[in-house]
Amino acid sequence: MQSQSVLPYSDLTISRPLGIVEYLWLSSRGMRGFMDMFTVVALDCSDRHVTHKDVETAFSIIRLRHPLLGSRLSRTSSSPLPELMYAVPMTDAHAIREARANLEFGTFQDRDTAMSTLRERGIKSPPSTAIDVRSSMSFIVWLEGIGSSSGQHVIGLLIPHFITDARRKLGVLHEMMELLAAPERLQSELAQLCATAAVSIQLPAPLDSKVPDLSACSADELRKAREVFDELTKFSKMPRSGLVPDGTPDEDKYAGRALHHTFSPDQTTSILRACKVLGVTITSLILSAMAFATLPRKDAQRSGDQTTSNSDDDVRHFHATVLVDLSTRLPEPPSGGDNVTLWVGSSPVFMQTPGSSTAQHEGIDAIWAVAKQCRERHAAYLQSPYFWHFNELYASMTMAPWNPVPEGKAFLPAFSSLGDCSNLLSSSNGIDIVDIAFAGTVSPEAVVAVAWTYKGMLNYQLRHNASRTTATLIDPFFQRVVDILMKASLEDVA
Repeated sequence: MQSQSVLPYSDLTISRPLGIVEYLWLSSRGMRGFMDMFTVVALDCSDRHVTHKDVETAFSIIRLRHPLLGSRLSRTSSSPLPELMYAVPMTDAHAIREARANLEFGTFQDRDTAMSTLRERGIKSPPSTAIDVRSSMSFIVWLEGIGSSSGQHVIGLLIPHFITDARRKLGVLHEMMELLAAPERLQSELAQLCATAAVSIQLPAPLDSKVPDLSACSADELRKAREVFDELTKFSKMPRSGLVPDGTPDEDKYAGRALHHTFSPDQTTSILRACKVLGVTITSLILSAMAFATLPRKDAQRSGDQTTSNSDDDVRHFHATVLVDLSTRLPEPPSGGDNVTLWVGSSPVFMQTPGSSTAQHEGIDAIWAVAKQCRERHAAYLQSPYFWHFNELYASMTMAPWNPVPEGKAFLPAFSSLGDCSNLLSSSNGIDIVDIAFAGTVSPEAVVAVAWTYKGMLNYQLRHNASRTTATLIDPFFQRVVDILMKASLEDVA
């Protein structure tokens, strides 16, 4: 093995161009880090003291295990796309110095206030707190309690969304907690990683290089895929119902905002039980709830609701974009270091609901019926042997991964279900995970809904730009979605 001390500097730098999907997410990011997610975790370390050196060393190890997190964005004349470049640390001290430059330490006297402050920072994302991707792709805020809050901590992890997604960020935090739970092993692992880094570290390949190559498909297969896709998306040509933006997408007037509701363990259990008995998923139930939440009400004009102006008795058509994890559908699912990269794609769900008069008469039964419709159509799309053909065809229909809303057109929020996060981030020896929170921006013209469960509680969150879609429009909609899910928790399905 060649000694790292005699390797030329060019051998200590690795790079690759961005993939097309990564570039699409990057192109919408802007100077404020639009679509970046700030993952915030509350934890207790009551029986051990975590030092700043422990945090710095653990973060150094994370950045060596996952070099994308220590990379930077650069332009070269040899590639039409920006490139990710990673400078391999020459020594342990260099690795810690790089990590320290991307760490922020602080204290708090009240953890709830500290969590709230970090969430607001992630939601509003002033340019001063956004990651400068020309220098790094990861940043950690580490806060420790003082006084009566001694032993309590809050950690916030910020990674640009074109680098990796929310579920994998939880995986990174889980690795961080495991490292901090065994401080006696930190220095030796860092030394080992640095000793072999120059010859072992590689940047994981982008999603584009992992998907099946469709260029060799026969004309007959392409025709059949197109026919199935057209059938599954036939309602895309119908006039869409939903919310209609009532503001401006001007980036200079961006006002990030988030609404959040946590359902109790009993409510969550009841909702999940009803979904199972009635043959739907929580994703399809929430999609149905969002569609019904836009139907006009008798008090719509007074409450400020703005939806499409169909007759109350007309059938409504809705189009929702759902973000999906593509890694499980790849011919060779990623593992290890390759897993911390962007594996997210988008898929459409087209819904038909009855008019508001019929929906009010049928009540919750109509909502469950549309939820079943959602599940069946989405499953037909995701489980089709032509899925990868669909992925390309749908990308050609949309302008960005989350399908932004054209001016004056009706829409439903883009939706992402993170599933049960309890298995992704669990307590380690001496470190107890108390709670998690997701706080991020959206692009100026987008509205994004996210759902997840943690410790048996369902969370529903809506993020939007209040200059583009005002609180007058969004707040009643959000509350109606929550009310519908509350009704679902009262369903007698025993």
